[in-house]
Amino acid sequence: MGKSAPMNPFWLCAFLVYSLHIFQVPTMSWAVNSLDFAVRGPSFNVPHISHQKKRSPRADMEAESMRRLALLEKEVLQDRLALQRDEARRAKASVDQLKQRIKDLEAELEGARCEGKAIYAEMSRQCQNLQEAMQSRSRQLEEEVKGLRQQLELCQREAEAAQREAKQALGERDQTLAQLRAHVADMEAKYEEILHDSLDRLLAKLRVVKPQWDGAVLRLHARLKEDLRQFGLNPLDL
Repeated sequence: MGKSAPMNPFWLCAFLVYSLHIFQVPTMSWAVNSLDFAVRGPSFNVPHISHQKKRSPRADMEAESMRRLALLEKEVLQDRLALQRDEARRAKASVDQLKQRIKDLEAELEGARCEGKAIYAEMSRQCQNLQEAMQSRSRQLEEEVKGLRQQLELCQREAEAAQREAKQALGERDQTLAQLRAHVADMEAKYEEILHDSLDRLLAKLRVVKPQWDGAVLRLHARLKEDLRQFGLNPLDL
């Protein structure tokens, strides 16, 4: 078998372009190394250059064009590789920042959780204390209401008893007043009868003693006139 001919750079570039755009080779440094290999050519093909056939100028021009194209592709790939490295560094920096931000947020979240738990515990304690206070106050109010109801019932019974007593007293008073009025009317009638009888007896006595009083008065009047004349006085002047 004869020795293998050197790889044609045209076909190598075509293969690289096909691999990059079709299969999307993930490592761009591999593509750069491959282009470098295509431009420089393999080292084991150099000793056999004298055994190759002399190429035509057209082939040399095509080879030169392909070499320049490969160089251009290499520069483009190197630029893209540098850009990807910068993007990778920026991405890594962004990832680190995001990780740090996540750690900070997790710390803040943990602090907020702890604070929320503390607040919840405090609110629960206050709520429990408030419920206990409300229950105690409710029991106290129930006891007060019970006592007030008992007092109200007692007052109602006392008021009913007092009302009955007042009605009874009023009835007794009315009865007593009626008896007194009847007694007074009876006494008035008796006194009036006694007064009339006394007056009638007095008038009768006066009618009996009036003639005696008239004679005595006339004698007394005459004697007084005589005494006045003895003193030189006229009775008609007095």
